Amino acid sequence: MNKRQQGWFESLRRVIQFGDTYDSLFPEGSAGRRALQTIKAALAAGEHDAGTRRVNARQGTLTKRAALRALTFLLDAIAHTANRIGLLKPRFAERFPLPRPLTNAVILEAARGFLQELARDGVVAEFVARGLPADFVDNLRAALSAYETAAADHHASQLSLASSFTGVREAAKTRSEEHTSELQSLAYLV
Repeated sequence: MNKRQQGWFESLRRVIQFGDTYDSLFPEGSAGRRALQTIKAALAAGEHDAGTRRVNARQGTLTKRAALRALTFLLDAIAHTANRIGLLKPRFAERFPLPRPLTNAVILEAARGFLQELARDGVVAEFVARGLPADFVDNLRAALSAYETAAADHHASQLSLASSFTGVREAAKTRSEEHTSELQSLAYLV
């Protein structure tokens, strides 16, 4: 949720607080009372929904970070080993560059590039001969796939979190279209 959305939630909370403070101004059954009840219901539903989505977004962030660390660790090991091989075989290390700074895009590009280079004949054997496990290519593929999945899930959870604000706004709008002037009056007072 961004600052503008948080500000909107705070405005709704102030309207509710105003309604609670000046309860006597809104007789039972009045349009103002109904508008306040609509705002309270929409805000409560939205805050609950946003809270659930925040938890999911945070978990998505943690999963993405862990997958990124695992992928970066493998890429560093491959690049370091390629540099060692390059001491005996000129230009070998150039095939496995790991540019800095390591942004998400650089890491993804490097992983895909490494996999292409590792598909060439005899390249994997050079790495295994210098201490990498025989299944390091499978591990790299799995780490890349895990990161791509985590990144997609994280993106989806962020979109879901952003949409929770829209859902509250739409719920309040739908439930209170007949109370537009009362809502504007309440917002003006706050």
